[in-house]
Amino acid sequence: MGNQGTKIKILYLYAELASYPIAIMKELINEYDAEIIVISWDENRQTPYKPPLCEGITYFKKSDFSTSTLIEFSINLNPDMIYISGWMDKMYIKVCRRMKKIGVPIVAGCDTQWRGSFRQYVASLISSWYQHRFINYIWVAGVRQYEYAKKLGFNDKNILFNCYSADIKLFDQAYLKSLDYKRKRYPRTLIFVGRFHEDKGIRLLIDAYKELRAEQGMQWQLVLIGNGGLYKELTEISVEGIQIKDFMQPELLVQIVGTAGVFILPSLFEQWGVVIHEFAAGGLPLITSDCCGASTEFLIPGYNGFLFENGNKEALKTAILRLTSLSEEELLKYGSRSNMLSKKISPQTSAAFLVSILK
Repeated sequence: MGNQGTKIKILYLYAELASYPIAIMKELINEYDAEIIVISWDENRQTPYKPPLCEGITYFKKSDFSTSTLIEFSINLNPDMIYISGWMDKMYIKVCRRMKKIGVPIVAGCDTQWRGSFRQYVASLISSWYQHRFINYIWVAGVRQYEYAKKLGFNDKNILFNCYSADIKLFDQAYLKSLDYKRKRYPRTLIFVGRFHEDKGIRLLIDAYKELRAEQGMQWQLVLIGNGGLYKELTEISVEGIQIKDFMQPELLVQIVGTAGVFILPSLFEQWGVVIHEFAAGGLPLITSDCCGASTEFLIPGYNGFLFENGNKEALKTAILRLTSLSEEELLKYGSRSNMLSKKISPQTSAAFLVSILK
């Protein structure tokens, strides 16, 4: 199965498309002469992200297909591999099961951390009957996801790494551009970027910030950028020092790097968090809760930022105080270290892992 020419044809069966897979797709096109076909959810989306038009990438709406027509489409396409973003979509699973039977390798993305829950134990027991029926390879985000993949019975040779990557070139350029300004006057701004949802810990962050202003006279500003179920409520709060901004497309979001001093992701639940990688590449000191999967790669406590115990407001306040009490020279050093650590994973390494299954 597959194509006899040199061009690699990859079918992506995606849930809700975000900006970060596009950088990997572009690398696949530029480095491996890949042709990318993307089918993604177009209903009940959580963000208004609009993928860019790009030579080599063709987009389709999932709603345009039934299970039978998507199977027929996939067979006629004759891809070299199929990537499926997890196993939450029953239609995609049926397609992959059929295509695996006729010899097309199936790669499943996985950002799920092993937490030892009852549900995960059950999944590990039935994985040989369930996941292994439609997956050849599992493409994990990091070490916590690797542990889950092993629990599901995947051998090391069938586990790929770096399924997520920020567009580090974009954010690295913004970092370099911001340096002159930050050396003259370092921005006293804390920034959060993400969905306005309970599990992102936004209320925790706002409460911690309000108390720091009241108790410590904190003069740093707090900027919250995103959208979601809490957006209306957040826009109605009136707290001195807090600004609420709507979701931004990547080309606008990256401009925030120059005006931001510290990035904070206080999530109560966060499987990975590509945004941590993005703002590490943007050269910002980091504060994240200890449940954020990406913190294992891009944050070394006391080196380029601080971790705090998930849900612990006093620990969050301590982390904010420790970082904002640093001198401008130390903050610049922390930011430089974040930028350095961001290069551990890139669209280049992600694409190389994926293509390695064909070699």
